[in-house]
Amino acid sequence: LLEKDEPAARLRCERAEQAQAEASARRDRQLKARSVGPTPLRTSREMGRRQAARVARIRQQECDIVRECIETGKKVGDFLPCRPLVPCQPAPPSAVPALPAPPQA
Repeated sequence: LLEKDEPAARLRCERAEQAQAEASARRDRQLKARSVGPTPLRTSREMGRRQAARVARIRQQECDIVRECIETGKKVGDFLPCRPLVPCQPAPPSAVPALPAPPQA
């Protein structure tokens, strides 16, 4: 009985060793492929992050211009390009000048 099981056990052991070697080789190839350079997904993500930061800076500048125009009484159209204004974050209450009281009749 042991003599019959020995070749089968040896065959299973050899197959297991071969599978482990193949798995190790696959992991090495994947690691090497990942470390060669940035993947397209990583590149796209970085470009999107940079573009979002740029748009945020532009919007903040526009909001600052609008806020300054409101405070000084100048026309906003003289300072901004011809395109719709983007929604701005509200200024802190201390930065907004108080409106004059409406005339009493």
